[in-house]
Amino acid sequence: GVHMDDLDFRLAAQAEPNAQAVLAFGIDAANRDTGAVGPEPLNVYVYAQDEMVAGVSGDTLGTNLVITALWVDSAFRSQGVARRLVEMIEAEAQGRGCKTALVDVMSYQPVAFFAKTGYHEIARLTNVYDHDRVFLRKNLG
Repeated sequence: GVHMDDLDFRLAAQAEPNAQAVLAFGIDAANRDTGAVGPEPLNVYVYAQDEMVAGVSGDTLGTNLVITALWVDSAFRSQGVARRLVEMIEAEAQGRGCKTALVDVMSYQPVAFFAKTGYHEIARLTNVYDHDRVFLRKNLG
């Protein structure tokens, strides 16, 4: 068999797509071996004349929605686009049986936006890359 001394450890500053796919597949397989069900992706994208101008991504797992990314192009901000995206992803998550939505953002990101849409701070890690990392939760339905 192969021993530790035969392995080639490679440090990569940039993620390699093929390596990331193998990593994700390996994690999913290991989780399935324990009987755990993996997260189901959930995304909403906004297009203006076939160009993506906003989007929200997340995963549902059990009764939880975890929002992992939210972005709106600067030309479309302050028009309710982000609110509509969050409403849409939450509604779909509820359709999947989710009761809670979770998100974490850095303190220089839209903490106030999530607070205005019903999210409540549940934890804060201070001094993460010179900012705070804020964890928020919202009860759905």
